[in-house]
Amino acid sequence: SPHIPGISLSVKYIPSLGGGGDYYDVFEFGDKKRFGILMADSNSHGLAATLLTVLLKLRMEEMKDRFPDSKSFITFLNREITSVHNKSGTSMSLLYGILDRASLTFQYTSAGNLKPILWRRGQSSPVASSQNPEVGGVDHFEFREEVISLQPGDLMVLHTNGLEAPMKRRLKSGIAGVLESLSQNEGMAEPLKVQNELMGLVDEHVSKKKLKDDITLIQLAVDERAMYVAKAEGNQSK
Repeated sequence: SPHIPGISLSVKYIPSLGGGGDYYDVFEFGDKKRFGILMADSNSHGLAATLLTVLLKLRMEEMKDRFPDSKSFITFLNREITSVHNKSGTSMSLLYGILDRASLTFQYTSAGNLKPILWRRGQSSPVASSQNPEVGGVDHFEFREEVISLQPGDLMVLHTNGLEAPMKRRLKSGIAGVLESLSQNEGMAEPLKVQNELMGLVDEHVSKKKLKDDITLIQLAVDERAMYVAKAEGNQSK
């Protein structure tokens, strides 16, 4: 994963023995201020392989000019996957976002049920989300994107559906419940502590039954000095 000044990035991936396949990627744009974050959750490894086939045709350095926003990239993937993997009833949830550390914004498009969780000042903060269909399920669709304005101290969590089963084994309201328990005394959930807590629940789940779906967990914590770092670098480049 790339180093992002002012942002702490944590990624955890656990493969399953089942039929579900996850894919994720985090890459840096040429301007070194924007970062693309891609996460996909498929109900079959075949469809995940199709996504990888499409992505391998791209050169990431072309992303800046070819796909200036998240929805144009999702639209492209939907069209390509539909044409390559033309089996009926096959689709995948996919989220792609562009993190701009200069403006502290996360511009994203969610196709399906992958939604960001924003933890701010010790509690879950509402995040707008458009109802877009999964990728590969509809030939032509005008995907809609959203923008999250991040603040110093924020924690943004992205995860695939595989994390839901381990969460259900505890009387917690999903990841939000885990974050709440970790922040009761501190007011802010740290990525490493969140990851350790969540992976502890996963280990407890795996000790009793096998994972049926891959798990991908991506966390971005905004440093208290993130805005200062971005402004300082901007002044140096002038």
